[in-house]
Amino acid sequence: MSEDPHSLSASLSELPQSCSPVTGTGPILPRALTPQLVMPSLTVPQRRPFSETGRSLGKLKVLVTGRRGIGKTSLILAIAQLSAHIVHMDTIVAAPKNMANDVYASTRPKPWWRTDPDRDLPRRRRSSTLDGVLDRNICFVDCPVYGDDIQGSSPAVDYVESRLAHLANKLMDDPDLCALLSGGAEPNVDVVLYLLPPSGPTSDDIRCMRDLQDATNVVPLLARADELSTEERLLAKKQTLRDLDAAGLDCFFFAAPGEDRDHSRIHAISSATQVDPDVIDASILMSSEYLPPFVATDLGNLVKDLLSVEGSTWLRHSAACKAIKWMRQQRHQGGLLPSALACTRRSSLFGLAQSIIFQVFTD
Repeated sequence: MSEDPHSLSASLSELPQSCSPVTGTGPILPRALTPQLVMPSLTVPQRRPFSETGRSLGKLKVLVTGRRGIGKTSLILAIAQLSAHIVHMDTIVAAPKNMANDVYASTRPKPWWRTDPDRDLPRRRRSSTLDGVLDRNICFVDCPVYGDDIQGSSPAVDYVESRLAHLANKLMDDPDLCALLSGGAEPNVDVVLYLLPPSGPTSDDIRCMRDLQDATNVVPLLARADELSTEERLLAKKQTLRDLDAAGLDCFFFAAPGEDRDHSRIHAISSATQVDPDVIDASILMSSEYLPPFVATDLGNLVKDLLSVEGSTWLRHSAACKAIKWMRQQRHQGGLLPSALACTRRSSLFGLAQSIIFQVFTD
């Protein structure tokens, strides 16, 4: 038998002669010449158990942006690893240049009454579908902030505004629209995690952050904090906050109003890993399931604030208020922005094509 006690595979020579398919088919071969067919044993990693907080989290769309090579994809993976509430994340596939890449994750199962196609038999199917289908309620968007032309339109800004363009056609009062957006019923971006270098924001960063903050929440982050000492991180935070305040940016901070938490208004994060001195067992270090710990930064606090019931609800509500304000500005200006207008036109053409196809098949 194989070395794994749970394996059910065996070589042909190790089976009893009454069960071996080679018995009686020819001369008995020496053991050294007998085919040794051993099926490998695979250990399937178990999915994380659902947490109470994860089950209570609603839908949340997080756009991660910043200059090329600053660690956007690494941050998304680090958030999924650190958060105990994320039980699954889809594979990240490389997107075309200057294009946004949506990556879905899940913190909760889809309710059984949403997975049951036969609404007349809910009780019979409820037990078989409970917790069996994941609800991909978290969406991470990996998007560059600059295109080939830095002075041109920003892919991140275009993405955020295009998700709000179709709201202009909804004939709803502001309170109803706010309730719709706060509930996560629309694909608008709830928060932008804007990665900045330790040197602080440039004039182009300020311009893009100003455009983004008009449509959604913007959370500034200092990337590559592992390259700085504790004193350097503190100085970088203070200098970045002074730059943001001097530019008049209205960034989103998880600190409640009135709290004296200037050092917590901005997170210095890193997705770099380090060697765990407490783990010296080679079998653990070589295991495919072993994940080395991250360098100690503010990343844990960011994940805790971001994927909490209060934090995610706060982000959705704040993003809804900004979306309504953005729509008012567009109405006051007498039209939509070019990127939003293009998205609306594509949606209208798609709807027109659907109606034409429907008429052809029904006539």
